[in-house]
Amino acid sequence: MRSNSLRLELLVASMLPVTAICIVGAVGLGQMEHTNINIFLLVLVVSALAVFFAEIALINMTQRATKNQFIHLIATCREYTAGNREKRAPILGDNALTTLAQSLNVLLDQVTHNVQHATTNNKAVYDVQHMDQQIQKLITEIKPIMDGDLRVRANVPAGNIGLVADICNALIEELANLAKWTRYSSEQVMSKTQTLLANSVELAQTAEAQMSRFSDTTETVEKMVAFIQRLSSTLHLNVEIVTEIRRHLPAQTGQLNGFASAPGSATQLSRLIDQLHVDTRRQEQLLNELLDSAQSNATLAESMISELYAVAQRIYQSSTSILQTVEHIHSLAKLAQQWNNSIAGFQLPEDSLDDYGAQEREYREAVAPLESGIGRRSTDLL
Repeated sequence: MRSNSLRLELLVASMLPVTAICIVGAVGLGQMEHTNINIFLLVLVVSALAVFFAEIALINMTQRATKNQFIHLIATCREYTAGNREKRAPILGDNALTTLAQSLNVLLDQVTHNVQHATTNNKAVYDVQHMDQQIQKLITEIKPIMDGDLRVRANVPAGNIGLVADICNALIEELANLAKWTRYSSEQVMSKTQTLLANSVELAQTAEAQMSRFSDTTETVEKMVAFIQRLSSTLHLNVEIVTEIRRHLPAQTGQLNGFASAPGSATQLSRLIDQLHVDTRRQEQLLNELLDSAQSNATLAESMISELYAVAQRIYQSSTSILQTVEHIHSLAKLAQQWNNSIAGFQLPEDSLDDYGAQEREYREAVAPLESGIGRRSTDLL
């Protein structure tokens, strides 16, 4: 629309001299019939002045419109360079400057976008560099842990790195507590295993001595059983002899009565035979009782031998279990020593182990009744 007005103004500006010349020519042709040229001159001067002032007015109008647009463009550029990134050139009319204003606005939008993108990138780069510095600092602070120093603590900055540093401090503290507890436990295990090893060896030696004693006792009982069995055989033979004597006494009594010549001697002989018969019967009863007693004692001794063998077998099994326990305790002692050696290179905070001592006392109080009961049972068995 504004370009059409500009074309109309240029057309009018180009037609004004032509129109003025036509007017001057027409007036001049009309005055050729007269000899007075004043009117011609007056019209010529007026036309020249009219053309001059009309051209000046048109030029001023064109310059004024162009100047206003230039002023707005210059003001827009100055405000933009001053920091007003939202400032844009106004679109006035429709001419070449309007296209320039549109192009300038597009250029300013692109520059603003690039500046914002560059600012964002710079902020991201700064954040990355700052985070990298914090990470390097965190690594430097916790690096002594690789050498076994658990006394270090990382500074806790703001942000995500601070959260990571806090987690690292918590892990370091847990690792230090674990190392302290491992050291304390390994020392306690080594101390207790030494006592257990000494007691187990002593108990194994005692079991071996008891087993030897039971073996000797068993041999003695076996000898007693053999003796009782021989005694039983002898008693059984005596019983048979006494029975045979009693069976022959009546026949021998008749024969002796036939040989006796005096009545007194026959009576005395009969009395002696009766007494012998009573004595042999009593001897037979005593021998039978001794035989029964010997056989029952032999049976009891044989059962005792079985029990002694069973006790000796249990003692042997117990001694074997004790030796296996000793080996297991020895392996536990070696494992505790390995634990202690594994944390020997750690440097722990200077914290007291009162809590661990309290736990040890509670453990002792809980285990003391069991230990006393086991001691009493061991004493009873031995």
